Amino acid sequence: GRCDFGAPDARESAVTVEMQGGVDYFIFVDGLDLEDAGAFALRVSEGGCFEPPIEDNLNEVAAGRPELQTFVQAMQLAGLDGLLAGDDVYTVFAPTNEAFLALDEANPGALDALLADANRLREVLQFHLAEGRLAAQLLEGEGWFQTVLGLDLQVDSRGGEIIAAGGSVIEADLLATNGILHIV
Repeated sequence: GRCDFGAPDARESAVTVEMQGGVDYFIFVDGLDLEDAGAFALRVSEGGCFEPPIEDNLNEVAAGRPELQTFVQAMQLAGLDGLLAGDDVYTVFAPTNEAFLALDEANPGALDALLADANRLREVLQFHLAEGRLAAQLLEGEGWFQTVLGLDLQVDSRGGEIIAAGGSVIEADLLATNGILHIV
């Protein structure tokens, strides 16, 4: 089908996609010579085309989710919140509050110790960030993606569930102007 999206200068682009029933397709439009380049994402589903309003950066998307408040706090303590508010494009595998609390359940005091050590915290969080925009559909099968820390993150999505570094992705494809966020 034909998908049109508007731009600040009223440009128009068309996309033709041969679709398979029951599959969502995400089309990211980057590199436009516009002030808001990279801020457009089209969602094509069942022959329809939608332009969700993407106005928030990754930091704002995470901050707007109650289940990610510990992650947001940790990013601030590690001095990485500016990274998610910047212009570079990232994929974030954001651990939930429960995931952070699981550290304390396994080892009492571990969470407080991690939050107090900015260098160690920065390393842990950088392992949850990959450069580029990796939608869930691109994570199908088993693969390895280099993190901002420089280490490889294993992602496996066989069987319909996405597992990133051993944790289940409970919500995928939260779009931001500068990337995409998956809740782990």
